[in-house]
Amino acid sequence: MKAILSGRMPETKAQAISSRCSRPSGLRVRVLFVGQANGCRSQMAEAFADHHGRDFLRAESVGIRPAPRIAPSARRLMLEKGLQVPECAPKGLDAVNLERFDLIVNLSGCVLPQTGSVPVLNLNIPDPMGRDDEFFREVRNRIEHHVMRLVRDLREACDRYTPAPPVWQVTAPPTAAARR
Repeated sequence: MKAILSGRMPETKAQAISSRCSRPSGLRVRVLFVGQANGCRSQMAEAFADHHGRDFLRAESVGIRPAPRIAPSARRLMLEKGLQVPECAPKGLDAVNLERFDLIVNLSGCVLPQTGSVPVLNLNIPDPMGRDDEFFREVRNRIEHHVMRLVRDLREACDRYTPAPPVWQVTAPPTAAARR
């Protein structure tokens, strides 16, 4: 999945993700951001994805070991970008069904448990917890950069995708003349 961020998505990966773009109206590409504690990086990534990809993407976030609350610095520094991190408590991997997602973006730096057939994109983004605001801003900006590229590449993959024709054909019943 690193190919997505480099802008060169292999055709099979593009079809695996973008095949879900041609859903009935109202359904979207579902992306799950996984962080260490769901108190910082994954929450920021979810907010950026909701903002930059709201027209076709549905983002959620979880943590491997959920924190008791979202980092106040994450809330405050996202407001600088005009975005709010939701007031909900961090949630863990066990709170979601991984198979419901089209892509999992791992920000945790840890190996994730089995994700089934859902592709995983691993991003190497440092944890800003406990660091000063300047470092936090750098991490926030790096997350926004990666999320914007991901949104752009997924949008392009959705635009390029054309579903394969069905393998079956509807034929009319034979006419009376053809049955004789």
